[in-house]
Amino acid sequence: MNLRFLIVLLLVGNLAFLAWSLWIHEEPVLPQPVGEHPVRLVLATEAAVPEALPRQGAPLPAGCLSFGPFTDPAEVGKISTSLEERGLKPRQRVGEGTVWTGHRISLPVADRDQGLAVVRRLKQMGVTDAYVMPEEEGGLVSLGLFSERPRALRRLDEVRALGFEAVISERERLGALYWVEAEVADPFVLEGLGGERREDGRILRLRVESCPGD
Repeated sequence: MNLRFLIVLLLVGNLAFLAWSLWIHEEPVLPQPVGEHPVRLVLATEAAVPEALPRQGAPLPAGCLSFGPFTDPAEVGKISTSLEERGLKPRQRVGEGTVWTGHRISLPVADRDQGLAVVRRLKQMGVTDAYVMPEEEGGLVSLGLFSERPRALRRLDEVRALGFEAVISERERLGALYWVEAEVADPFVLEGLGGERREDGRILRLRVESCPGD
């Protein structure tokens, strides 16, 4: 056999194998290892939309619930109206407890004479609402009682800028506390209750708990 013919034959064979491997032959698809609980990917267009989403948050128990506490009867009326709009029948309960009255700005003093002297100096500097607290308060000059913390902090900064070491504290007293009670069969009717902005700009924050004795 001619050597040239063998070379041509081998060349043609190699070209034929190359063409087969490039255009005809397909690599076998190897199975992918899976764990005990394989995860299936779902396309967005394939995923079904549920008829109703589950309601979020820890639900309150059904039954008699107390809402409060309030120190202002006007707030009792507002929450009662809101509950009535949800189809509930609210009733009022009154008790006694610790009532928060505001943020107090004050100056500690050794005795009443020192307190009066401090008040005179403050008034000369433009702080006209300072006064000496009763002795049972522990020797203090009051510089204001504020329901809003930003306003209390502004007064604190103003007095400290004048050279006085004022302090801020929470003011509380014993007083009447009002609660509103209602029988609630479906606690989810209460969604959105509380955190409501009132006409005066304040936001109502409620405690919701089971009625006493339940």
